[in-house]
Amino acid sequence: MFRFICLFLFFSNGAVAGSSLGESLKTLPVQSGGRVKPFDTFARDSLRFIYGKTKYNKRPAVDVLMSWVLLPDHWNKTEFILIRDAVLKKALNLDQNKILFSPGSLLQNKNFVQEVTELRVRQQNKEPLDDYFKSVQKLENRIILYQAFQRGEVPAWIPVSNESSWLPLSRLKKEEQQLFQTVVQAYVSAVSSREKSLPDKNEKKQKLEKSIEVFQQKVAQQHPAYEKHLSKVSIELHYNCINPFRLAWILYLLGLSLLFLQVLFRKKFLLYGSLTVLASAFCMQGYGMILRSLIMGRPPVTNMYETVIWVPWVSVVFGTFLWLRHKAFFVFVCSCVVALFCLLLADSAPTLLDGRLEPLEAVLRSNFWLVTHVLVITMSYAAFFLAFAIGDVLLFFFLRSRKTGLDRNKMLIYTRCIDRCIQIGVVLLAGGTILGGIWADYSWGRFWGWDPKETWALISLLAYLALLHGRLVGWIREFGLAVGSVLIFFLIVMAWYGVNYVLGQGLHSYGFGSGGVEYVAGFALLHLVYVLFVWTLYRLKP
Repeated sequence: MFRFICLFLFFSNGAVAGSSLGESLKTLPVQSGGRVKPFDTFARDSLRFIYGKTKYNKRPAVDVLMSWVLLPDHWNKTEFILIRDAVLKKALNLDQNKILFSPGSLLQNKNFVQEVTELRVRQQNKEPLDDYFKSVQKLENRIILYQAFQRGEVPAWIPVSNESSWLPLSRLKKEEQQLFQTVVQAYVSAVSSREKSLPDKNEKKQKLEKSIEVFQQKVAQQHPAYEKHLSKVSIELHYNCINPFRLAWILYLLGLSLLFLQVLFRKKFLLYGSLTVLASAFCMQGYGMILRSLIMGRPPVTNMYETVIWVPWVSVVFGTFLWLRHKAFFVFVCSCVVALFCLLLADSAPTLLDGRLEPLEAVLRSNFWLVTHVLVITMSYAAFFLAFAIGDVLLFFFLRSRKTGLDRNKMLIYTRCIDRCIQIGVVLLAGGTILGGIWADYSWGRFWGWDPKETWALISLLAYLALLHGRLVGWIREFGLAVGSVLIFFLIVMAWYGVNYVLGQGLHSYGFGSGGVEYVAGFALLHLVYVLFVWTLYRLKP
């Protein structure tokens, strides 16, 4: 009967206490994935990994995870395990039109058991996993995480004597389990009070907060370092609460929209408002990176997600510099469009770009080399990305010039900005590549080994050097520079994305991932068609 009441209250549209209960629980520090984090972060990451979102039916992740324990029978029948791979769904005889499936149906699926067995054989033989078996592995890990939380095997709640590792609920001493049980009982009592009077609900909530406070105090008495974690998790809770990068892309979109209205209506207040909003977006993006740096204690450039939010921020810096230096306001606008595109991509593809705050791989645990190599390399990507965006727009101007004529002054300004971006990018890419070789010699015992990441960095550098030299001797003029800035950028895309997500080979394995190949390939093909179209029409202009 109690579980039925919990089920009704959890999913009832009129219940409003769920988020407030989550607010009380999410402050508890836990250890998971090699670091201490708020329970709120663990819940969000777990639900995103399993379900694809940080909320379920508008319910906070903390409440959802607690309901996994309170309502196991219901959740075993609920379709919330994410499967996007069409090949895997076909192999498991699942409905191709669905992406969510119940844990119970998957565990009873004989084909799934066979695929997991085959996965084990490949892992034991140390065979490389193709995309299909990576999907099988990811699905198995989702189910394992769900079941492990139900059994109290994750996360770890209380430090052991040396405080470097923590213990999960299932391994706590009896008195520690009883101490944690008081928190769970207070939470259950608060859940069951939702339909009662407001004073009663407030009293239950206060009891829950008091039980959490007592739990934290007693743990801190036994483990003094626990209190240090209590203060540190507050920064991460703030980061989770404001979601700075989502707010940043919304502000970029609003600022660019105001700028578009200013072009239509020619009102100065729209221009000033647009610049104010765009500056706020830039600051919010930077603030988000500062928070990630404070939480993890290192620069935010250690995985694909972090580079996707760092590169556009640097692009805006370069765009602002070129605007002020060459009076090219449109270049600044292009940099803001780059920022909007990248931040929107990072926010809308959580399964592709994993935004979780995770500990570094051993080879990356050097802030000095992260700053001197990775930051420099990714700053070059920002310069090339901006040159790509300007080249895209300049090609459109060349196409339109067939009817309206070419504005030589604007064309010269934009080509000069592309020149500057490529020059800056080449210097940064060359310096970053050399510094990477020194780091490789320090970490792996050799300066250069033709690793795929190294090879594509060199290919990109040589291609841009050829473009600059062709421009210098007069072989490549304004139109060719625009074409080159667009096409050669996809060598950077290969070095940035392709090596990690397509090739998946080499010593830079800490950056590997999967997914999104069809979208990136489509984006590249679309631009190739665009360039060929403009080239054909421009060369055939009357």
